[in-house]
Amino acid sequence: MVILAGLLIVLTAIPASLAAERFLRPLLVLGAAALLLGVAGFAFISVGPKDYLVRFPALSLILHPYVIALLGGLAVIFGLGLLLGLLARVVLRSLSRGPPES
Repeated sequence: MVILAGLLIVLTAIPASLAAERFLRPLLVLGAAALLLGVAGFAFISVGPKDYLVRFPALSLILHPYVIALLGGLAVIFGLGLLLGLLARVVLRSLSRGPPES
């Protein structure tokens, strides 16, 4: 499972690092939002109400803990992939410029 998550992160990071310059800010916002959404999903599972499936049975298909964990994990993987791809782009750009002259 960890290998699959790492593969998904790399498969998301490579296109993000090759994206055009005009897409950097929207990709940064999208990556940060996905990461925050995934963390919020895990926080809802850990500190949220434990009896919400009993009180609201109609929401059991959407708010089931397994579904929240799956979607939260995918959001975290996607957000990490985007942010790592953009970080790789910044590092490669700074390395390709060479050392600063004094």
